[in-house]
Amino acid sequence: MPSLEFICATPDAAETRARLRSLRAIVRLIVGPTAGAELITALCNAEIDPAALPDVDAAFDQLATIPRRRILSTFAATLPQDVRP
Repeated sequence: MPSLEFICATPDAAETRARLRSLRAIVRLIVGPTAGAELITALCNAEIDPAALPDVDAAFDQLATIPRRRILSTFAATLPQDVRP
């Protein structure tokens, strides 16, 4: 199971929320609002309550391999070099 803990690799709560929002937009674009509904909801919840991040991991794990890779590679390209997974 992949871990998305690198999203919270910043002590700045605003940056974490921005990363979750960016990831949510990427999920919506790559897999669509229907196929990615569970993950999109989990990302929204984690944006409000960081303790919900394990739900994001669980929902992310339910995606097929190719969409997961596309999401991660697209998202990683938006991160600074020192925090890329």
